[in-house]
Amino acid sequence: MSAPASPSRAQLTERLIVDLGAAFQQRAVYAPGHPQVNRALDRLLTAFGTWCAHAATAEVSLIMLEGQLLVDRQPIPEEAPWARGLLKTFRRHGIRGLTMLVGLDTAELGLFFDACQSAQGPTASRHILLGQAGFAAGDPSENAGVAGPASSSAPSSLSPEQVESARAELFAVASGAVTRIDRLRSFVARLARSAEAGALDFEEMRRHVLAKGT
Repeated sequence: MSAPASPSRAQLTERLIVDLGAAFQQRAVYAPGHPQVNRALDRLLTAFGTWCAHAATAEVSLIMLEGQLLVDRQPIPEEAPWARGLLKTFRRHGIRGLTMLVGLDTAELGLFFDACQSAQGPTASRHILLGQAGFAAGDPSENAGVAGPASSSAPSSLSPEQVESARAELFAVASGAVTRIDRLRSFVARLARSAEAGALDFEEMRRHVLAKGT
């Protein structure tokens, strides 16, 4: 008898998305500490740990880009029925980027889902990073502007060359040419939060980038 085949990356990604969506759903229905919520959190942590072990990484990023969900830069088919619930949840909570880091436990995860159900909204923590542009910043100075549901920070100056560089980098992510999303985190998060009058609005920039690549 042959040994059972190991799950593929695609299967593990599907399980991660399904369990993440289920955790949102269970917490929306039940109070904190309810057995259904606790089971959902345990399943999500297991799926997350298995995904990271398979990918040999310490994190996973889920990003919304032009309405498309990407998991570690891999696009999820829009017609996939198992992804629809999470897509709706991300849109409802205004989540454009969610990164989970190894070290995450049920207590921290539970607090995240509690915040999602409160007036406060989704809030970043030590092992859960949020980014308006879908990219969580890699250093503490950048993290200050991405924590919370609709965070803002002091304007940062960006040169035209930096804006153009971000355009090229962002298109590389959308086209799958970049091998690791973490290369872009700090820079694109900074660009997305920039309030400089001369800098392009991030949504406008993103549409421009994708239009150039078609």
